Amino acid sequence: MEFVAIIFMVIVLLAAQLILFAKNSFRHFEYSCFFTKDEVTEGEEVGLVEIVCNRKWLPLPWLKSELSTSRWLEYAGSQSEVIGDLRYVPSFFTLKSYQKISRTWKVKCLKRGVFEIHRVDLVSSDLLGLSSFSYTARTNARLTVLPRPLENNELACPPQYLNGDTVVRRQLLDDPFFIA
Repeated sequence: MEFVAIIFMVIVLLAAQLILFAKNSFRHFEYSCFFTKDEVTEGEEVGLVEIVCNRKWLPLPWLKSELSTSRWLEYAGSQSEVIGDLRYVPSFFTLKSYQKISRTWKVKCLKRGVFEIHRVDLVSSDLLGLSSFSYTARTNARLTVLPRPLENNELACPPQYLNGDTVVRRQLLDDPFFIA
């Protein structure tokens, strides 16, 4: 009889913690991300700062954030996947009660353009990992990558290429208004 009571109490406790985490995982929770610079040139590195803030007494045992960015932004030290034109960058956190964590990614800009991060998918679970809960955070991170400046030797025109008009005796296309 005692064994059945212990089993029943364990099941009740598991169900209670599952309901508690399902209702309160993303309550009083904040996520934001931004680039450290607004404009960079091709080939430069910029920082992407992720800030995760848990403003409640309930801890988050694990939290996974997945950024969806352009494939032309390369994240150092990440296990990112490139699918089509998108790069998916996973990031894992463990948050205690009333804790704030910030993480800075080094991002190398491979191609010019305007790159934005509009949303980030967040996934968390209960204490034992029996169930997972997801949340989509809206962000407005924007980065403008300018073309790299040309070197001095790239601008110079070799002397064998003449610039401008060249006087020749016969044109490829005759001018019908030319008076002979």
